[in-house]
Amino acid sequence: MTRQRDKPDGLPYRVYERKGLRIYSIGYKLPSGKWAFRYSCAADDRNQIAVLRANAITESALLGQQVASAGGTRDLIVAWFAHQDSLPLGDPNRRADSTLTENRREAANLSKAFGHMDPAEITKTDGYAYLDACATAKRPAKGNKEMALMHLILELLAAI
Repeated sequence: MTRQRDKPDGLPYRVYERKGLRIYSIGYKLPSGKWAFRYSCAADDRNQIAVLRANAITESALLGQQVASAGGTRDLIVAWFAHQDSLPLGDPNRRADSTLTENRREAANLSKAFGHMDPAEITKTDGYAYLDACATAKRPAKGNKEMALMHLILELLAAI
């Protein structure tokens, strides 16, 4: 049985942190009671605590969408298409079938470029490098469409 937190701390569901005198730890507890992941560092290292907290929030969001953290961009793309397919036909957030067909072609290129990366590690620099590669391959307009789709897919991660 689960219940609301006694003190709202801004953490997602099933993410727990402990601030001890010497050790800070944060992790995600599965419904079975086992830890999916758990990070720890020295309690006086504020920078590391901020990094670990951000990592825990990101990984818990990925676990909520059944996305693995290593190479999770490919899984996130698959999750986005599964989400689109699950929407009813009259839903304004659902894309047209012809658009989804074209998006699947574009997503294949995105998976080749970014599929091995963790979605939280993708930076603007990576996006610009992808656009430069598309311009070199004489398809700059297609690169812009693919990066727009990637931006939309990464928004799914932020919405979680």
